[in-house]
Amino acid sequence: MNGNNVLLWVEAHELPTGGIEAWNGAGVAYPEVTGYLIPTLLDYGERKLAYRLADWLVSIQHTSGAWQGMDNVCHTFDTSAIVEGLEAAYNAQPKSHTGWIMAATMGRRWLGKQKRTDGSLRRNPEHDDTRVYTMRAGWIMADAAQADYWRPECAWSEKWNNPERPHYIAYALEGLYHMGQYASVRLVLEGARAAIGDNGLMPMWAGKGWKHPNGYDAVASAQFAILFHSSGMFEEAQRLRAGVEQMITQDGGIKHAPDDARCISWAAKYYLDLLKVVEHD
Repeated sequence: MNGNNVLLWVEAHELPTGGIEAWNGAGVAYPEVTGYLIPTLLDYGERKLAYRLADWLVSIQHTSGAWQGMDNVCHTFDTSAIVEGLEAAYNAQPKSHTGWIMAATMGRRWLGKQKRTDGSLRRNPEHDDTRVYTMRAGWIMADAAQADYWRPECAWSEKWNNPERPHYIAYALEGLYHMGQYASVRLVLEGARAAIGDNGLMPMWAGKGWKHPNGYDAVASAQFAILFHSSGMFEEAQRLRAGVEQMITQDGGIKHAPDDARCISWAAKYYLDLLKVVEHD
């Protein structure tokens, strides 16, 4: 029942102007989340909605081939998530819709221009710095150099910010997992066990030792539940799933945090993905 309600919440938050609303009441779409929601929607058989979202994303592509975030800056992470969605849409239907794949190809070209000399991706063309979450973009680009750069050698990598958001670390681990770096992911998860709160949620921020007294994050909790489950750590996955399910509202939205009443679209995406991962096992 929870999954059906959450899916209905996503459908209800497609804006008349296109895209999925960032959170209830935001009034603006989130292109990045709209992009990586497309594979999720296709997994649930919501093809018409997925294809409408793909059309909208093509219509807002920057002339450079990138996509802007909600801050009106073109970001590598956002662009990669949209490339992922457009390619999923293209692969799910007869290959007559060339606009999606052409837009994705342009996006890939732009991403390839954003690599730093050390093999990592810069966050955006305006800054040369990188962040751990760009590893997810590296997976979509099938860029082994990204895995080499971000693969952790211990349970807390020196290359991460300290403190760092587990939400961002989970993005990196998702990328590493899909690139076959299972041992590295398991290493981090062994340390991350300590971060799960008594309420079954991951923290909003964490430092070395995985402790940080700064609230909880339903999205990171759903992401880590997927990672724990996929890595065979089922007890931790179940604790996190139960924690996230306590955050689901009556209308199917998922609150960002116990002290943040906004229901955010990326929490819905990762909870729906979690249900599919569990279902497939």
